[in-house]
Amino acid sequence: NCGTMALSLSQTVFNCTNVGNNTVTLTANDGNGNTATCTAIVTVEDVTAPTAICVAPFTIQLDATGNASITSADIDNGSADACGAAVSLSIDKSSFTCANLGANDVTLTVTDASGNKDSCISNVTILDTIKPIPNCRNRTLYHDAQWINLAIKHLAKIFFSHCRAVTKKGGWPKGCRPYQVSSRCSSWRAGKGVIGRESVNEI
Repeated sequence: NCGTMALSLSQTVFNCTNVGNNTVTLTANDGNGNTATCTAIVTVEDVTAPTAICVAPFTIQLDATGNASITSADIDNGSADACGAAVSLSIDKSSFTCANLGANDVTLTVTDASGNKDSCISNVTILDTIKPIPNCRNRTLYHDAQWINLAIKHLAKIFFSHCRAVTKKGGWPKGCRPYQVSSRCSSWRAGKGVIGRESVNEI
């Protein structure tokens, strides 16, 4: 009551290491050697979103089963939190099939320890580079009208493609005539340039 009151705080500056509750002491000094203290809880909140950084667009190929997958690490390109803490990463799409051929937008979401979020988008192009698999079967032709009009259905047992309908083309190759029955003169094609050949026996 008789002097000039001086006030001081035990802590005035806060940073990322102080996120949460902090006990701060207020000290009052009247200038005559009399002091008194009290404490208060100062809660520091991190409300700054992390920075999401995505990789440039890239391409992946479907495997032999017609599937492909990625992880959040494939999309992340150094996303970081303002406080330098670890962040969690998630993506909205990680599995791809034939239905996803072409360009696909994938969103990366970055979440910090305080629940703040940021996101970015990268483009993932899905390619089908697996050739279709022709599976042929042998046929025996007899000397009658049956072998003259040989149909695809007699030779093409299965044409398997992972992603697309396969076109089956039949006919006598250039230079062959219907009566030239041999493996050379029986050619059957599947889409994407894969050739399956029949061995046809003449009886």
